[in-house]
This record gives sequence, C-alpha cells and structure tokens, in this order.
Amino acid sequence: GGRRIAETHYQLGVALGHFNKFDDAVKSLEEAITCLKLRMENLKNKSESVDEAKANDAFYSREAEITELEALIPEIEEKIQDTKDMKSQDAENQKEENGFKQNGEASGSAKPVSTIGVKRKAEGAQTTSPKKAHV
Repeated sequence: GGRRIAETHYQLGVALGHFNKFDDAVKSLEEAITCLKLRMENLKNKSESVDEAKANDAFYSREAEITELEALIPEIEEKIQDTKDMKSQDAENQKEENGFKQNGEASGSAKPVSTIGVKRKAEGAQTTSPKKAHV
C-alpha cells in the first residue's frame, strides 16, 4: 500500500536532514505527503484494496484509516518546516564561519579567537622551556 511507501519517504527525509541534505530531505517529505494524500483519495473513492488482515479485523474501517492519514500530514508538514529552518540556520552558521556577517560587522567575529590562540602558544614557547624549569 501507499502508506508504507509514504513511511519510507518520511524516514528517508528525516535521515537526509541529519546529514544536512536539506533540499533532498524536503523533497522526500513532500513525496511522503503526496503518497498519503493519494492513499486517502483512493480510500475515499473505495478504489484502494484493503489489506486482507485488516479486512477481517472488525475494528478496522476505511474512515479510521483516513482519519489517521489526515493526522499524519500536518506532522510531516511541520517536519518540512523544521527542515527548512535547519537549512537557513545552517546557512547562517556557514556565513558566520566564513566571516561574512550581513549586518555590517565585517569578518570580525571569527578572527580574534584564532589569533589569541596562536599568540599564547608562541609566548609559551619563548618563556620557560621545560629543561630550564627542571633546573
């Protein structure tokens, strides 16, 4: 059924998001929604065959599944939004790492840390070397 395919797309989308492949992640999540909507249409039109196991289950109904699918879609849409937020956050982080700040404070933020580190090391080497300290 379309639902398993949708689940696969969803899990793939989530995984891609973890690897910072945000565009691909969004595509997969959107595919998941497309599959769910298609399955809902088919259920509503009664054209989708019900799994044998479910058909024999007295508690199973198309309506119940449609309701369940309808509840899944907003959750996936929220995940898409999260992924897009992660993408813009990631872009911001990369900008800062490259030192390009858009709000005018040009490449100041990243530099001081590294230069301080270098200075400290240099001073440490010039002052007491381990041999002298032992004497």
